[in-house]
Amino acid sequence: MVKILCLAALGLAALSQATKLHVNKGYITVDDAAVRSSIDVSPPVTIYARFDGSSNKERVKPGCKLEAKWPSNYGDIYFGEDNCLYDSKGQNINGQCCKPSGDLHEVRNPYYG
Repeated sequence: MVKILCLAALGLAALSQATKLHVNKGYITVDDAAVRSSIDVSPPVTIYARFDGSSNKERVKPGCKLEAKWPSNYGDIYFGEDNCLYDSKGQNINGQCCKPSGDLHEVRNPYYG
């Protein structure tokens, strides 16, 4: 019983460290989850963006990829219209922006469905 309570407490502590990632415009894919407004995440995550919003395919090649990380105590972060990552004060987080690349693999299309 004590082990279960300890594990539950650890699980709650881990959940409390989650950061809410908000998308300012359009849709993105975070790891393999389509994100249309916001999602709870813990760093690091892979963000894919710059999708063709008219595509009706389930999996597509994104226009850019960002291996994102930030301090785990951030409550909210924002993926801006310019495809860069911002803190709650509007400051870019360590110069992190989604960089265009032509050799990305197909990922979940956040515009599908």
